[in-house]
Amino acid sequence: MLLGQVKTAEKSNEMTAIPELLKLLNLQDCLVTIDAMGYQKKIATQVLQKGADYLLSVKDNQPALADAFEAAFPMAKIVNFEWDAYVTDEKKRGRQEPRYHIVSKVTEEFQELSYEWPELKSVGVVMSFRQEGDEAPETPMIRYYISSADLSAKSSQKRPASIGSWRVCRRHRNQLHRKVADYGISS
Repeated sequence: MLLGQVKTAEKSNEMTAIPELLKLLNLQDCLVTIDAMGYQKKIATQVLQKGADYLLSVKDNQPALADAFEAAFPMAKIVNFEWDAYVTDEKKRGRQEPRYHIVSKVTEEFQELSYEWPELKSVGVVMSFRQEGDEAPETPMIRYYISSADLSAKSSQKRPASIGSWRVCRRHRNQLHRKVADYGISS
């Protein structure tokens, strides 16, 4: 079932399509996750205006936030995190990927930045080790997230944001997932 689709102009990309697509959707009580391409303050504001929360992937396109994550969560702190943490171990198609999820309320490293990101409440880190076949993983992959929702590490690992695509999930009905990809929405 197709829920919505927005065609982009010839030399355009999803940055123009995402706001138009969000206008089409009833997002009340949803958590909208968007990868780094859609990681914009205007989009976060639009999601909140639709009655939803955002969960956004942090990349180098927001250097102040990336720096705050590196200051707040150095590797020594990630591996010895004493607060809200949860571990998963995914096995698919001949590879294994343990993931360590941690979530924190906004800490002092993020206080100044919280004024720039509307209703910022949670920050998260996902550290994963992808092993294919018998080869041991060399270095962990670390991903950072910000959210306007009060998340826990266990609930955040169920959110598809750590997978990379973006989706809309009903909070009160976890079985309903609407996958948003290729500038369209399908379920």
